[in-house]
Amino acid sequence: MRTLALLLLTAMLGFAQDKPNFTGHWELSVTKSDFAKQPARAVRFIVVHKEPELEYEVFHDAPPGASAGKLKYVINGQEGNVVAQGNPLKYKAHWEGPVLVVETWGKFGQNEIKLTDRWEPQPEGKAVRIYRHFEGPGGAQDQKLLFEKQAEK
Repeated sequence: MRTLALLLLTAMLGFAQDKPNFTGHWELSVTKSDFAKQPARAVRFIVVHKEPELEYEVFHDAPPGASAGKLKYVINGQEGNVVAQGNPLKYKAHWEGPVLVVETWGKFGQNEIKLTDRWEPQPEGKAVRIYRHFEGPGGAQDQKLLFEKQAEK
């Protein structure tokens, strides 16, 4: 019985360690990313990840340093609500081992969209690759976005 309890505890601890923490400042590597049909543009994230919540603020290159908004997710597999640039959307976020999967859908402006992001940590926590599947008015497309961790400013 003790052996079984020890095995279960060890398995639970191993599962908990599979979840990376994405807290930090992340900058998109334009040269190491595949934007599919979208134009390449500089993007930065500031992420605060306190399991089961993940919040990130998005910064674009135009105008320089301007925030495009904050997104906050609860990673529990249940449907939730998020507002992206004034557009109310639905989402579900869950873990698949060390990969964070975030599905977002709804109307963005006049367009129906569906977005699935898979945040895959890269070795040593120095980068995260986001595999993005997007469905919208321009058809389906798949992007591979590499964000590199930056020193906090």
